[in-house]
Amino acid sequence: MSLWWLANQNLNHRVSFLGLEPNPGPLEPWPELPGESQKWFPWWGNLTEAWQWNHRTTGQILALSGIEGLQTMEPGWDWIFLDLFSPNKHGDAWAAPLARRLALVASPQAVLTTYSCARKTRLALAEGGWKSEIIRHSHFRDTLRARLCEFNENSA
Repeated sequence: MSLWWLANQNLNHRVSFLGLEPNPGPLEPWPELPGESQKWFPWWGNLTEAWQWNHRTTGQILALSGIEGLQTMEPGWDWIFLDLFSPNKHGDAWAAPLARRLALVASPQAVLTTYSCARKTRLALAEGGWKSEIIRHSHFRDTLRARLCEFNENSA
């Protein structure tokens, strides 16, 4: 959805996209994508390399087990998508240390999106320096959108 949205914007600047996939194992071996879907999944079949989708969008999808790689990653990601389920399913992942690490690699204007709208998710993001809001959709899943903010103890 994110790449589709970017494709339909009239952007005059580059956008870098970081995705985190918690459970790539069930995809092995990766199934074939229908031809019309291939352009929307430039990382399909390879989570280890960065990709360039078009001249304005670059990205990388990392397996969640590789989250330690965020410590050595250069900052500047504009859009971060977390493909994590609720804290009940991925409780260890939805912790403030992850949100803080993501804040360190994010660009100052970064947006983080995820499908988990749980209170624990929002609290972990707030503890990591993100201000979140739930985007309601009438015909598909709600989305949580978070932006970096100046953190203070009153905002948690």
